[in-house]
Amino acid sequence: MEFSKIIRAKIATASAQGFSIRRRHVPAVAPSHKLSFSFLESYPEEVLLETANAVLGKSGSSLLYSIKAHPEWISAKPLADAMKSDMVDLVIGAGNTQYEIGDKSAIDSAAALLSERFGVPQNSIAVKAAALDLFGYGPLSFLLEDSANIEEIVINGPLYPISLYHSKYGFCTTNIKFVSEQDSIHCINKLLDSADKELASDTPIVDASTLSGLRIHAQQSPYSPSGMVASIRLAKPERSGPAFLLAKGTLNPELLAYLWMAVDARLNLLITGPPASGKTTLLKALAEVMPRYERVVAIEEETDELIMHSNFTNAVYLIGKKSADKSESTISDQVANALRLRPDRLIIGEIRGAEARDAFFGSNTGVPFIATMHVSGSGISVISRLESRPMLVDHALVSNLDLAIHMSLDGAMQRRIAGISEYKWFSRAEINPERAEEFEINSMFSNGTPKKEELRYSKAITYFAMRMKMSPSEAIKEFQSRSKAIYSFISSGSRDFQKFILEYKGFE
Repeated sequence: MEFSKIIRAKIATASAQGFSIRRRHVPAVAPSHKLSFSFLESYPEEVLLETANAVLGKSGSSLLYSIKAHPEWISAKPLADAMKSDMVDLVIGAGNTQYEIGDKSAIDSAAALLSERFGVPQNSIAVKAAALDLFGYGPLSFLLEDSANIEEIVINGPLYPISLYHSKYGFCTTNIKFVSEQDSIHCINKLLDSADKELASDTPIVDASTLSGLRIHAQQSPYSPSGMVASIRLAKPERSGPAFLLAKGTLNPELLAYLWMAVDARLNLLITGPPASGKTTLLKALAEVMPRYERVVAIEEETDELIMHSNFTNAVYLIGKKSADKSESTISDQVANALRLRPDRLIIGEIRGAEARDAFFGSNTGVPFIATMHVSGSGISVISRLESRPMLVDHALVSNLDLAIHMSLDGAMQRRIAGISEYKWFSRAEINPERAEEFEINSMFSNGTPKKEELRYSKAITYFAMRMKMSPSEAIKEFQSRSKAIYSFISSGSRDFQKFILEYKGFE
């Protein structure tokens, strides 16, 4: 029987068994019928980690993440090209046949048919490469399989191997390389399709969040002279929350107890640090300790990172657009709009422009906020950044800043809280008038350990005591009680921090 008849018979059989392939539309097949990528002859000199499909290890002075393809790939590449070409002919010849990009059933069906047609095992690298290149996300599919360990996939241009950020070992080069820029753009557009976006000449810069939780930023010419570049962040729910950060060592019980009390005291918090230092992850964790009854409005820019947890009974989620189109609301517009929704608290994914002024204006009216901000320094550097372009927050409004939590990435590629700064202001009667200082900045922790003398006069502890109608000594005891309870939570092995909070507060 002819190959096309075999395929159609298999498709008919699969359809009769209830196998459904659906899609709003199918992205155009890449112009070349050959494989869009290849595996380089690279292998770590010293293996540090090995999985079923890949190895990670040292290669010279850098780290290499290699898909297990060699030495089979040398002979498998021409076979994979032939397989993909035949499958493309099938798809074109089938007319209106539709398929879901990335659908495991479609990929497995294609692999089974290719195995039968070419007489090679279904688990061979040639079959897998051809099936994933047409029905999956090409070479990215090999890396997405290890999403438990890979945090980010980076494409630095078609001339370079794909790179990635490993949760334990940091940045690694891979042994995968696109054949051409056109192939890399086609692959990215398959990922972008579920977000109804496309990287093209009229949209050369794209930010998107896909239905599967990927956060994608991609650029092409003329903004990227070296060719298409992209960053694909793999968001996983299990990589956030207080329990996760406690397990990773980013938080310890004392740090978490202190920040929990700062949230309960309704202080204005900024989480600062360089890119990829864990700012948004900490922001999402602190959202889990906010009181359930509060009306919370979360605002971010098109990336769906802050979808509210189910612990909130009254939450609103708003999106701001990066657009010159006046008909679309920017994140600054949405911060201003949020204040009209009578929120108890604002959560802002990132402040870096006019939205900072709106957030501080809102705090001046009694609506506290928590937000992230890119800044390399701490203490006075945070104030300087807020008062400089493009934010230009008025100095009188900056005095509403209560806490800055400084994130960092240490030499072992672990995200850490480098320090916490408390800001006290003369204009808010928080400083002794005899000192004649406009503001003072106090560092509350040293290497994750609370400074006991500073803690006695802590702004977070003081405001918590005032709000809960406690004495300062009672608030200190509450800090110690929460720390002890969190140590017990860790010892229990539980991951349900929401249940822990309810039990601690006597609701269960």
